[in-house]
Amino acid sequence: MRVVQELSEALQRETQPRARARLELRLAVIAARQGRFDESLATVARVRAEQAGAGAADAETTAWLSLVEGLVALHRAPDAALADRLTRAALLARLAPGTQVEALATAWLAHLHFNQGRLAAFAGFARAALDLCTSSWPAVQARVALTVASAWMSAGEPARARPWFFAARDAAAAEGDSLMVGAVLHDMAAFRVHALRIEWARHAVGLCEAAPAAEDDLAQVLLDSARSYEQAVQAGALAPLQPLARIALQVVRGEHEAALELIDQTLPQLGEAGLSRYDAGLRADRLWCTLASGQRADAAAHGADGAEIAESTDILARLVQHTPDPDDQLIVHATLAQAWRAAGRADAAAHHAACAASQDARLRSAQAEWLSMLEGNGLLQPLAAHHD
Repeated sequence: MRVVQELSEALQRETQPRARARLELRLAVIAARQGRFDESLATVARVRAEQAGAGAADAETTAWLSLVEGLVALHRAPDAALADRLTRAALLARLAPGTQVEALATAWLAHLHFNQGRLAAFAGFARAALDLCTSSWPAVQARVALTVASAWMSAGEPARARPWFFAARDAAAAEGDSLMVGAVLHDMAAFRVHALRIEWARHAVGLCEAAPAAEDDLAQVLLDSARSYEQAVQAGALAPLQPLARIALQVVRGEHEAALELIDQTLPQLGEAGLSRYDAGLRADRLWCTLASGQRADAAAHGADGAEIAESTDILARLVQHTPDPDDQLIVHATLAQAWRAAGRADAAAHHAACAASQDARLRSAQAEWLSMLEGNGLLQPLAAHHD
């Protein structure tokens, strides 16, 4: 990536110890995003030792140290609720105002709180990151723009998300950050597929008449492009996310056997990748695709047997444990309704259809909250419109 080359060249030229440490830590941030966690933490340990030998570390360098540690923790376990290292990085950077690390740590906090569904915290940090950022920090621009784009998608507003996605892509290209370009392409595709899957779920339980378009060439192209970028920059931290959108698209398309193969490859990796929130959804897809593909061809003729009942119970237990979001719950219940229908159990199918309808009402309410929060915090125009 060009940004790595430029930082490495700057590091070779730099002779001032603190400036060298910050360049090393900026490279460690990129390594953490690529999944090279041991390398990132080794840099942190080395810089800490050097700082200890030179006396008290300055606030800006200490903030970079905390940011690297926070990003390693975030990418190792995306489901974790702890934000202490990222929060500490932002707080420390306030002691050195006007620095890039303050804006970048704030942008990552917005990302973290968005992922965990904390609307007010997300909006506050996103607004703060916009206010702190300047046009000379494309890494910050890209990070906050991608998070805000994702929030607009969560609000059910793809047209209003699109300019933010483009702003994130342009900033990443300006930075020379191919990894971020890949992340933008992936998120554009993943949210597009997720919206299709919500339509699929609503149609499956009779909440809307029109079925989603089974062929979505743009989503496929974006997924393929994102995978190419990720492979080119060896983005190990992003690899576990790629199959999830592909499976969802295969389910929408009715490609049940292909989905089954990919589900069986992906399920064992979720816990280690810190992605347990997707566990219930993949298991529901597995049950539905197994029945829909005819691999349990006698289920419809003889009614659901113990295997289907046991699997459904296990899926619901995992759903309660890991998956609080109404959109994911809607999809899981709609998928189970389809599975029970295929298994000849109209009563169970009707129960899950009613659960899906309840979650759909929650989802529409949540989308209204997202919309209100985005508009209320002035998160309306892409970042390029805020700065010259």
